[in-house]
Formats: sequence, C-alpha cells, structure tokens
Amino acid sequence: MTTDTERPFDRVTDVLVVGSGGGGMTAALTAHAAGLDTLVVEKASRFGGSTALSGGGIWVPGAPSQRREGHVPDPEQVFTYLKTITGGTVSDARLRTYVEAAPEMMEFLEKL
Repeated sequence: MTTDTERPFDRVTDVLVVGSGGGGMTAALTAHAAGLDTLVVEKASRFGGSTALSGGGIWVPGAPSQRREGHVPDPEQVFTYLKTITGGTVSDARLRTYVEAAPEMMEFLEKL
C-alpha cells in the first residue's frame, strides 16, 4: 500500500493555471472551451484569490449588459480614465488592449 507521500504527483496537462482568482479561472475556462486539458492549482485553502476579496466584482466598460441597456462608453474616455488612475504604471498598449478586449471577454463568459 502506498501512502500519499509515496504516490507520484506528476500530471501532464496542456494548460496549467496558477491561481484561482478571476483572471486564472477565466484563463482556465478559455483553455477548456478550446478543448485543452486544463489544471488549476491554488496555494490558499479556498478558491477565489484576490477576486474573492473584492466581492467578485469586475469593471468592464462596454460590457454586453451595459450595451443592452443602451450604455456604450467612448473607448477614448475609458482609456484616459484608466491612464489617469494607473498613474503611468501600465503601458498604453496594455490599457488599450483592455478597453478593446474586456467587452469581448465578458461576452464570451456570458455565452458559456
């Protein structure tokens, strides 16, 4: 009989996601939806990461739910706001990618 300490723990997977916060779980869901074998690992005793600490909230300007209600924010204003609140710690390219891709990400999550 083998004990837990003697049992090998190696596992082959297509995608290994470290952390179970909103970003990690979204990455895992995306990989799984693409047909990839996905494994999420978390060091904490509970899932959720910092997203759980924030109440699970996420700010996505131009999210599908906003657009359905007729609210379509100006991407340039959203970019300017993000640039201001991040104080130069995030590149313009990264901010623009968020402004463009975040609504698509929310649409993907809603569909799944």
